[in-house]
Amino acid sequence: MKTIEILNNKFERLCLMDNSVDDGLHYYADRLSTSLANGVYILEFKSPKNTPKHQFLKEGNYITFLNNQNVRVFMNMRNVEDSGGNEKTVYCEDAAIILVNSFAEIQEKPKAPQNIDYYLNFVLKDTGFSIGQNECNIKESFEFTTQQTILERVREILSKFSCQFYFSAELTGTGPRFFINIVKNRLEGEPGFYVTSDNFVNRIDRKVNIDHIVTRCIVRGAEKKGSTNNQQAPQEEKKPDNSSLIEKVMKIATDQLGKPYVWGANGPNSFDCSGFVSYCFRQANVPGYPKTGRPTTNSMWDRGGAHTSYFDRITASEIRRGDIVMMDTGYTYPGDANHVGIYMGDGKIIHAGDPVQIGNLSRYNKVGYLRVKGL
Repeated sequence: MKTIEILNNKFERLCLMDNSVDDGLHYYADRLSTSLANGVYILEFKSPKNTPKHQFLKEGNYITFLNNQNVRVFMNMRNVEDSGGNEKTVYCEDAAIILVNSFAEIQEKPKAPQNIDYYLNFVLKDTGFSIGQNECNIKESFEFTTQQTILERVREILSKFSCQFYFSAELTGTGPRFFINIVKNRLEGEPGFYVTSDNFVNRIDRKVNIDHIVTRCIVRGAEKKGSTNNQQAPQEEKKPDNSSLIEKVMKIATDQLGKPYVWGANGPNSFDCSGFVSYCFRQANVPGYPKTGRPTTNSMWDRGGAHTSYFDRITASEIRRGDIVMMDTGYTYPGDANHVGIYMGDGKIIHAGDPVQIGNLSRYNKVGYLRVKGL
């Protein structure tokens, strides 16, 4: 059984979650998901409200623990669902998510072949990430000229060197240090998965997303054919009936341009992607937008959670100014809504990248579109 440490946003320890302690903060139905392609983790678990310590299970706090490979994982609580019953459901995301909100610079081909460190150190500059374990000792000559997020560039570099990678963290007195670890084979066993429970995995396509569970092992299905993440960009814009209210949302949104991305932040000085969307709609007092809780990409779109009932799903041809765009940045599994922004019209979105910025919608994989009910 694993012990999970809970920290506040100053990285100070609040308490431990430990199922071996009778009167402690417990957890169950835990599922730690990871992807061979992206190296990041997503965790969800439930916890009974049988001790006052459950107050520490709230959005913005951090958790850290050692996984089954003895690698330290560092995550942020992105959504905590509390229906008022006897338990909470907690969704956490890997700290490495910050790498999808910044774009990598063009890197020219070196005059002589270079080690993988040469390429990774260039793209990781000023990100707070550094190289940890490195099993790659070959030299190659490559150039990178396409516009990519930092995580996309890291994936391409590792692919060109025929390596895999995973993220890890190290706790220090001033906060965590983050590492990208380069390995020839990330997981052990046939056909590449390390199974630590009584469950047996016989034959799985390497494109699937696997779940390394704290207490058990589950395997997700492969990518669905005909996924909606390749929907066409909006073809038509319709003038909203509630134009003054929507313009208020857009004015608040553009006033935040240039503010920094901070994981788990809700404003007004910094934001993450879902915190930015919530800030804009709530500051504009949009009647149909959730007034309580912290809507996230998952709770709004694909978990059937606390906030899906506040939104209508619409098609690409129906989208108009003020609608919400759900995107797949590629850091979890194919077709997952893991980034969100507000549609401005003319094929543009405003979103909390790093910093808050306006971008071309055509550059993103669209999972789908939402409209606040009543707008």
